Amino acid sequence: MKVQTSRKVRVQEKERDLVEQMEELRKRLDEQRRLTRMLTYALAKSKAAKRRVDTRLPKLTFALPISTSANDVKPPLDHLIALPRQRTNLDTQTSSLSPLDLWLVQANHPTLENSSQDSSGDAR
Repeated sequence: MKVQTSRKVRVQEKERDLVEQMEELRKRLDEQRRLTRMLTYALAKSKAAKRRVDTRLPKLTFALPISTSANDVKPPLDHLIALPRQRTNLDTQTSSLSPLDLWLVQANHPTLENSSQDSSGDAR
């Protein structure tokens, strides 16, 4: 009788181990399915992003410098990087100019003379 009970216990332990292994395998299978779904989704998003980039690229090629020779290698958008410096130079040069005489501006643009009188109230 003890032999039968010990066999039953062993069989039950083995059965429990097998059930645990099955549960573990089910979890792993679920994780693999979830991972496959995530990778499929990521791949679709990546393809969509690439299509978007491929359609935008021709629209942005105007900003790339035109090379005049094979040896002329400039970094992309190099001419745009210089724009802030050029604008600062323009502002500096413009601010250093002497102010325009009002009579000279009014002589060239008679509408400015009328608008200044209208705003002051003299021409009523």
